[in-house]
Order: sequence, then C-alpha cells, then structure tokens
Amino acid sequence: MTKKELLICDDNKRFCSGLKLILEEYYNVTTVNDGKQVFDVISKTNIDLVLLDYDLRTVNGANIIKRIKTNFPNIKIIMVTGHEDADVKSRAFSLGVDDYIIKPFKTRELLEAIQIHLIS
Repeated sequence: MTKKELLICDDNKRFCSGLKLILEEYYNVTTVNDGKQVFDVISKTNIDLVLLDYDLRTVNGANIIKRIKTNFPNIKIIMVTGHEDADVKSRAFSLGVDDYIIKPFKTRELLEAIQIHLIS
C-alpha cells in the first residue's frame, strides 16, 4: 500500500524535524519552514494533507489556506498552531481548514486527526 503524502509547514525547524520523525513511520513527509515553499512542493508532489502553522514569517497562514483551497481543493489542511483565540480558529475554519489542533498537543490526537481526514 502506498503511503499518503504529508506536508508540514512551520517556521520552527525543530518542531518540523521532530514531527517528521514521528509521522514518517506512517506517511511520506515533506517539511518546509517558509510559507512561500508550500506551493513549490504542492506543484511537484501529490500532497494529500498539509499540517500548517498559522503564524509564518513570510506568508500568513490564512493566505496559504485560501490559495490551497482555490487551486487544490482536494488537499486536506490541519491547522497546527499555538493560537487558542476563538476568532483565529473561526477564521481558519471559514477559510476551509479541515481541523484545528492547538500546540502543545498529544501525538495521538494529531495522528487520529490525520487518519480521519485522509479517509474522509
């Protein structure tokens, strides 16, 4: 069975590396630390799901969500962020994210969310 393709976009390189180590047992994982790189990867790889931070140094997560959902509507997006603010969460869902997980999180919580959205 072919592994699903995940893309992690977070400007914290240590977070990306640690998460990749956990997820690559189950998925093919690509990481980027710059929001501008998301579309380079998506255009070259058949990404199934993006784990996206909301606050990125170069591009706002909201802009990335809009662009993914406009150009690649089948890609699932899970926002993985430190924002607990209800307005930010509401905005992310209104833009089309499939799930919203607040850092810090339990690994099991993230794995379950990924699995749910990849089979739906």
